[in-house]
Amino acid sequence: MRSRNAVASARVRTTGITSGGVGVSLSRILADRISSDSGGFRQFDASGSISAISKRRVQAKSRDHFGPVMCPAFLGVSDGFDIASPRSDLALPEICHHPQALLQISDLTYRYGKHTAVDSLDLSIQRGSFFGFLGPNGAGKTTTIECIAGLRADWAGEILSSEKPFAPAISRDDRKRIGLVPQDIAIYGDLSAKENLHFFGCLAGLGKAKLKDRIDHAIELAGLQERANDRASQFSGGMKRRLNLAIGQLHEPELLLLDEPTAGVDPQSRSHLFEALMSLNRNGTTIVYTTHYMEEVEKLCDKIAIMNVGKIVAVGTAAELSEFVDKPDANLETVFLELTGHKLRD
Repeated sequence: MRSRNAVASARVRTTGITSGGVGVSLSRILADRISSDSGGFRQFDASGSISAISKRRVQAKSRDHFGPVMCPAFLGVSDGFDIASPRSDLALPEICHHPQALLQISDLTYRYGKHTAVDSLDLSIQRGSFFGFLGPNGAGKTTTIECIAGLRADWAGEILSSEKPFAPAISRDDRKRIGLVPQDIAIYGDLSAKENLHFFGCLAGLGKAKLKDRIDHAIELAGLQERANDRASQFSGGMKRRLNLAIGQLHEPELLLLDEPTAGVDPQSRSHLFEALMSLNRNGTTIVYTTHYMEEVEKLCDKIAIMNVGKIVAVGTAAELSEFVDKPDANLETVFLELTGHKLRD
């Protein structure tokens, strides 16, 4: 049965992490300069407001300074969107429902007005898996990720985790289990790498000793040891992407959601990100990975879902997907185009 999540107003504004119930936006940040002997960051009060952030810098002067705490870019597809012409002769294999799946999505639907961005989506994601999520522009990937992460609450359908209702939009405990690495880089340029991590770690509710340990680990994971105290605005694109990932995994989430995490990075940063993600996965983190780079999914993911026009059109390993389109020697890009069509998506 499709059920309507009625708590549409309970949206979490966040970036690299979905906070443990502390929905802080930069409009609540007082950007006064703190004297150099203040010791930098201070503790959050019980309501999640900030008494002081940094001994220098962040000044909330314009909307631009507030950008990183907003949700990632939405897929605003117009009602008249002209879809591609994928093969229609292929029957979608039945999607198995696994009782012990970390995430079980049934009949998930999300609409922007009259446009259905996600259309009765069914998906099972096993605990400990590295799950690839592919689709052309406008397929509904980001919207699906936002529904899972709790950034959108007014969806229809059902999301379960270990057979229990999963609702990060309204459940603090569920939010703690998720890390989000959005497509738009979600860091503060006026803060150093360490200060960014400290800020988001406080939002996640990490205690002082735990936070220090996790920041040290995150800096190493991102390969930023020599630049940890430099402003993020001075970083290259690859360094920012690595810090973006470090923030998303800071609170050791059970489920890590990544939306095009390697967009625009150099080969060295991309390789480092791969190694970091594979290490996280080996240590038990379940990863959902969206990208337009087919070779990344072939390299990293043990299972792949292909989405088109709001629907899942195929799920399986790369080998299973090539068999599905009757081209056992085809690479993933060929399979992808066979299932979603060649027409441009703008």
